[in-house]
Amino acid sequence: MAPPEAPAPKPGLFRVCSFTLSADGFGAGIDQAKDQPMGRGTASLRSWDMATRTSQQLLG
Repeated sequence: MAPPEAPAPKPGLFRVCSFTLSADGFGAGIDQAKDQPMGRGTASLRSWDMATRTSQQLLG
């Protein structure tokens, strides 16, 4: 017997599996907009994470 399928998510909802905050509490860059929900300059918020062994293992 096949396992039951998980219910489909409701439209407009999503699950956040990981979210980064800077030490001063910022989670997004400046100039947030619908076409740029994380704003500008957010790569620097996550740059430390990409250098970790765990991220390298997860991302390959």
